[in-house]
Amino acid sequence: MAIKAASTTIIDDDGVLRGSSDGVIVSHADPAYALVETVVNFEKEVFGGSIAGYTSGGYVASTPYETAIERFPFQIDGATATDIGNLNVGVSGHASHSSQTHGFASGGSPPSNPHSEIQKFPFSQLSGTATDIGDLSPDAPWSGASIQSSSNAYIAGGASPPGASEISTIWRFPFQSTVRVDDIGDLAVINRRNTGISSPTHGYSLGGDNPAAPFANDVERFPFSIPQATAVDIGNLPQGSYYAAGHASSERGFRSGGRRPTAPTAPALNYTITHFPFAVNTYSHNIPNQFTINPQPIISSPYTDTSYTGGIAYQGGHSSTTHGYTSGGLYGNPPFPTSNKFTTIYKFSFSNLASEASDVGDLNSKRSLHGGHQV
Repeated sequence: MAIKAASTTIIDDDGVLRGSSDGVIVSHADPAYALVETVVNFEKEVFGGSIAGYTSGGYVASTPYETAIERFPFQIDGATATDIGNLNVGVSGHASHSSQTHGFASGGSPPSNPHSEIQKFPFSQLSGTATDIGDLSPDAPWSGASIQSSSNAYIAGGASPPGASEISTIWRFPFQSTVRVDDIGDLAVINRRNTGISSPTHGYSLGGDNPAAPFANDVERFPFSIPQATAVDIGNLPQGSYYAAGHASSERGFRSGGRRPTAPTAPALNYTITHFPFAVNTYSHNIPNQFTINPQPIISSPYTDTSYTGGIAYQGGHSSTTHGYTSGGLYGNPPFPTSNKFTTIYKFSFSNLASEASDVGDLNSKRSLHGGHQV
């Protein structure tokens, strides 16, 4: 049960101290001394980081299951990411999460036989290897949506062996040291390759790939506040896609890029950024100011491939408190040769909703299907 004061949540259902400023002042009058006041700091309900973005694992060149962890600064444009360590086990297509102090890479790798390890690495490290701190279920998901609250990681949907079949399960594990993975509910439909977005109160699953819709456009949502929840379909994206990147400010969710249906006049990869407000409970892309496609492409110029007109997918997604970032990924059209991977880091504003993403740096190596983290 949440504890509130004047309609403001002080301690939420997860036992996390919250509020609307930088701290809570706890005071009492000691009869022997003057009034004593103590400032108790709490964890802010902000998804984005303020220091740096991180990538973990991925498909690098001809290595499908990479171990490298890279870091790039949010405050400096034009930087090249630095290799700061390695995962314990090389993975791609895995779930990625970020606490205030650590990154988590869970599951991933071959869809026919995905890994179950939950790997944890400190954001403070400049070198070293991630630690295996637990395991997902025997039917560990691959390519599910990565979602998180301030205290828990969630994986929604994905593919599970045998046969890499789509699943609807929503898994949860705490960021604290003792890992317990719980099945807390289901998506409305089975799904994989879906995009995860996190608001301060809810998790969102966007798009994806399932038997009924190879390029799904569903938007599903579930609350963090209850221990068991089934996601509710609350609307549709303007265009279905999968393997898009997810980003979040405190008020809006953003989806960038993604694989979409191929057409004679349209490239296979999406080049737009879609955004929507968390405050609206149902969505239709026909209603102004809900789902909006930016009028500008996510990238400013095409590559030299004459069949490529802009667009990326299979990239890492990162969020600072003010901007969204994408890292690496694929460009071009199927069958996506290894040479179509790239290193570029793009950045777009959360406040200027019509802004075009700009090239602000590079990863140390070309990669796709990697994890995106931030602190």
